[in-house]
Amino acid sequence: MGRLLKIVAMSAALVLTPALAGCGGSSSTSRSSSTATAASASQTTPAATGTQTSADAPAGTPDDAQASKTEHFPQVTLRVSSPAFAPGSKIPVRYTCDGAGTSPPLHWGAIPKGTAELALFILGNDGESAGNPRIYWAVAGMRPTLKGVSAGKLPPGAIVGRNSLGQSGYTICPTRGRGLRHYAVALLTLPRPTAATPGFDANTLYKAVRHTAAYAGLTGFTYKRR
Repeated sequence: MGRLLKIVAMSAALVLTPALAGCGGSSSTSRSSSTATAASASQTTPAATGTQTSADAPAGTPDDAQASKTEHFPQVTLRVSSPAFAPGSKIPVRYTCDGAGTSPPLHWGAIPKGTAELALFILGNDGESAGNPRIYWAVAGMRPTLKGVSAGKLPPGAIVGRNSLGQSGYTICPTRGRGLRHYAVALLTLPRPTAATPGFDANTLYKAVRHTAAYAGLTGFTYKRR
């Protein structure tokens, strides 16, 4: 299964790590809460921001460790996977800007009772700080009865937001020469509807729901521009 996908609550954001390249399709972690300690910094890495940068963030800073003590992170208990790529492996070119730029197919397991809506995000690790993740795809309004999404398609009622690149849709297009980039697919279960509208700001929604999500499902992939 390789190295586990490492997750902590850093400034209430999902955090990515270069170890993601060897992650499993899902992982289990206890609910992050006020009991989280600075020891979590051993799992911390650069988080994604909503602005483009030329370098990754330093991992495990004192501020990050302090933030992890107080912020909520949902239980990671849902299995998320894709028939298009193995967990932590390179995503096929067709799902990037070097190809058709199609969003990948994703599958997940049964959703816990009490979920009113599902929200889906793709986050990257090329940011300056935690708490303001760079988001490459944001989808809200998904029914809790769904078991996944098809390649390049979204189910009825799903609403696509404007990502951190200012584009309304899915965008995996790292800068050439930056080397291998790491991404995480995050599915969040929400106890209340978001009331999101088409073109919603992905970062704004993420900040709003990260505190209320009850459970999460995660898987990762990598990509390097041709």
